[in-house]
Amino acid sequence: MNNSFLFPYDSIPGVLIYDEKDLELERFISYFVSSSKSKKDIIKILEVFETNQDNILLRQELFCELTTRSSIFHKLCESLSNIQKLQSEYYEKKIIFLKYKTDLTYSQEFFGSLFKDLCLLVSLLIDEYCNMYHFLQHTNSKVLQNLFNQIKSKVENPAFIELRKFCVELSYEKFTSFIIKLNDQFRIISVEALLTEKSNSYSLPKNDDLYWKLAIYSKITLTQYLTNILDQLLIFDHYIKEMDFIKFVYQYYQILSQNNLLFCYPSISKEIYYYQVMLYDNLQLFTENKMKYNKINLKENTYGLICFDNTNSYRRQLLRTLAINQILAQSGMPLLANKANMNVKSCLIIQLSSSEHHKQIGGRFEYDCYKIANYLKEIRLNTLLILNEVFESTDEINATKALITILDYLTYKDVKWIIGTRLGLLVDQININTKGYCNIEFINGIGE
Repeated sequence: MNNSFLFPYDSIPGVLIYDEKDLELERFISYFVSSSKSKKDIIKILEVFETNQDNILLRQELFCELTTRSSIFHKLCESLSNIQKLQSEYYEKKIIFLKYKTDLTYSQEFFGSLFKDLCLLVSLLIDEYCNMYHFLQHTNSKVLQNLFNQIKSKVENPAFIELRKFCVELSYEKFTSFIIKLNDQFRIISVEALLTEKSNSYSLPKNDDLYWKLAIYSKITLTQYLTNILDQLLIFDHYIKEMDFIKFVYQYYQILSQNNLLFCYPSISKEIYYYQVMLYDNLQLFTENKMKYNKINLKENTYGLICFDNTNSYRRQLLRTLAINQILAQSGMPLLANKANMNVKSCLIIQLSSSEHHKQIGGRFEYDCYKIANYLKEIRLNTLLILNEVFESTDEINATKALITILDYLTYKDVKWIIGTRLGLLVDQININTKGYCNIEFINGIGE
């Protein structure tokens, strides 16, 4: 498995085509996160939603454990925050070391300070390893178990704990002797400092100038060893970068629980494409007007769903909720529904509000045709297309004909679709002309 919370196996990213004003992802995330940088990082992960089913299921397992076992979550946050600080400090020190390690004109104090800093960093990092070893011992999540096993392989090695003691002793600089390696031209290749006397070794008094020159040489060599050790121990890059998303999911869970809202982790299935009961609007969680919907189905033998309602705000609200929930489900997150069964989609194409016009293309009808033509170029296996207000700027007869032609094509390509419309003629035509549409299901407005 990879060293990652969110991508334990190689990721297969999905394709999301949408307009931010339609989904309002940032507004949704703002309920749970305040940092602008964190919001951007979270949106990036949601936009490149996961299609590897193994990753989705492992995320569900991880989120479930961290949200229900708060002590592990908080300890993990603290440890990774400490490691991030150590890592940042180390990278700064490493840049300085690589820049000046060949320049012996630098003072004893310069190399001594750098050397002591790295000794301390190794010691503190080992402490964090030991800390994580203790609180990750009894976890159920395979992702956390993978992290624990990597830590366990180090901590249970006696040499690992000895390394910490060794770094502490090194930082005292109580060198008693040195091993000098020369090349054929008798130039010094490396100098190793020894902490204890060895037989047949010659000790130099500390006030001897040669002692300090050798000490500088040895500290450069030892510092190189310490950087190698730190490079091997700092395996947490991806874990640290993903913590903003983990915290977002945790906060999302806590707020839903505190407000007594129904939610569930969706089952991931190939048989049922979409099934939700008592589905709540994500963007009206904390208002008195909590909108909820009745059962929604988009099964394997169902070509598409038509949401017919004269009130565009209701249609838009429903379709936005369905789109956001598809993204959340494939991100491993719980949904605001008491039951959900989802199918993994490789591509989501979402248009909830029609553009007015485009000066180089024409009016709304022409621009709708242009945009839909581009959408059709993007469709692939397991695409879900969600459209609203399409062709509603023209007369109902021509709009219905155009839309039925598109639905015919989508059905031929085996693309699942959800259409929001106020075109009553479309509903009538589909009921009359059952060819290819016998499995269409209608969502008549919004049910309380």
